[in-house]
Amino acid sequence: MNTLKETYLKNIFKEIITHFTIPMNDITFNGYQQQVRVIHNRIPPRTHYRNIYKLAPIVLYMYLKDKGSSFQKKEFLRLLELDKEDFNKGLKRILPLYPQYQVRDRMKLVINKLKRLQEQYKLSSEFLKYCEVVFHIYAPSIMYSTEASLTGFLAVIAVVLLKREKIRFLHICKSAGTTIGGVSNMIKRVLFSNDDASEFKGIKASRDLIKAKVMEKIDIKDVTPHAMTTAKQLASLSDKDKQRIFLLSTRGLTTDQISKREKISPHTIRMLLKFFEEKDISLPPPPKAQQYKNKMPQSQAKTSYLSENPFPKYGKILTITKLPTPCHNCGNPLLKLEYKNNKEVFFCKYCYKK
Repeated sequence: MNTLKETYLKNIFKEIITHFTIPMNDITFNGYQQQVRVIHNRIPPRTHYRNIYKLAPIVLYMYLKDKGSSFQKKEFLRLLELDKEDFNKGLKRILPLYPQYQVRDRMKLVINKLKRLQEQYKLSSEFLKYCEVVFHIYAPSIMYSTEASLTGFLAVIAVVLLKREKIRFLHICKSAGTTIGGVSNMIKRVLFSNDDASEFKGIKASRDLIKAKVMEKIDIKDVTPHAMTTAKQLASLSDKDKQRIFLLSTRGLTTDQISKREKISPHTIRMLLKFFEEKDISLPPPPKAQQYKNKMPQSQAKTSYLSENPFPKYGKILTITKLPTPCHNCGNPLLKLEYKNNKEVFFCKYCYKK
């Protein structure tokens, strides 16, 4: 890495660390620079985000979040003068290449924030109990939100259930690192359907309505270890795990079969598949890929993407599908090979070794 690029890395690192007053416990410039090098080497040549000036801010964002730092993306983008749309596209593209970011124990980070709120506002132990149950019930719709949004959402609803009317929701949201508008929109989206969304008039004005909506879903006294086990499993699944579970379900495997294969509880599998079915935000299942059906002889068909049939023991390749899902090793698109008897193989030709 040349001097000019290294200077750029140092400048943006210092600017973000200083502005957000991020504690330098296990966060170092050398650690960040090493992550940039690792991710840069994983990106295929002649790719847009191999450009250090495009890649460095994205890796910095993931590096700090991976270390548990709390700050708003909006302010991060403003400080570095980045375009939101371009940054989000790059973040989505780079995420599979940063496994540490994907497998963070997000629930641990959120619970630590909730404990700090509990101490700050002198709330009873019931506060964390309510947060846990609410997360378990609404996990499919909220599990991929940012830590700040998730903390604010759970804290506000827990305070509503505790009937602590003297605590201002604005202050709770600010302490959680988010805005009251963002939490309000999240509550409206998660708790209310399109038919009754007009009844929601804001958090303070709709306290009783929010409580009624939550109580419809749960028995607030029924908190079991099973609930938190499910919540933690959902939150800790990596992008690769989710995509694999989705693909297994599309191939006809039952919940119990997937559970046995992946060593994840059946209830967790059902919650995850429910999320995919609802097509919620953030990490949806892979879109239907365009299929290239080959009705020509195999010797001609295989030249579309492959120079030879990698699995001749399965017979001729009937269909080759180029998937939008990237390989988690090299970042290139995966291929789906279909053989007779509905045999499917998901395959990366760049990583394949005979």
